Amino acid sequence: MGGDERDRAMRRPWLAGLAASLVIHGLVGVLTVWQFAGQGVPLADPVSARSGASRAGGVAPPVWPRRSGEPAEAQAPTIAEIIERQERVAAELPAERRLAELRRRLAGLRQIPPDRVDRIARLVERIKQVRSDRAYAPRPGRADPLQFDTESACLYDIARRRDGQRNVLVFTLVDKDGRSLSYTVEEREASAGDLLAWQVFELARDNPRLRRLVDSARRIIQTRIDRSADRRDSR
Repeated sequence: MGGDERDRAMRRPWLAGLAASLVIHGLVGVLTVWQFAGQGVPLADPVSARSGASRAGGVAPPVWPRRSGEPAEAQAPTIAEIIERQERVAAELPAERRLAELRRRLAGLRQIPPDRVDRIARLVERIKQVRSDRAYAPRPGRADPLQFDTESACLYDIARRRDGQRNVLVFTLVDKDGRSLSYTVEEREASAGDLLAWQVFELARDNPRLRRLVDSARRIIQTRIDRSADRRDSR
């Protein structure tokens, strides 16, 4: 991949807004899963609620009855409203506060069966109408950088490693056909958003439940970006 192509990929809107979106959706996902798992945790952020965020739509919804298996589809509109409300609440918090809140709730997330986390994540993806006609993870045998489609690039992972005397962040991208591409950015040159996003991926690295929510967030974000691009192209 040439320098110009990489620069175009790095200017993709998902990269500029990735950190905030991942933390918002990761937090929303954790809270939504907890609600359905019957933990009785209010969906509104407690700090925001005390500071007046309830006036902006941060009022905790009623706790639904516990049910076995996946929630009924009839509940989908209510869930969509809750997700949208929580996006607004989370957006009012500083990025560091969102990450701190996510960390605080991880212990509870570990208590929820993985299959239930997956069912809720899939339900949220259906509500958000996540596209199923593209890849969101690398596919075996498709790592040829010369064939990589920068226009459909989606972030898959961010890791940190030592490179000589410096720390670098390794961004792994995947295109719509599952081809992967990685590039590095010196940690000292990374933006605050890049570092925050890396922390989210690190939290998820040894927590499959959180990784499932992060993957769901990536799908939601990329679907939103792809649809926005489709609307622009149709004008």
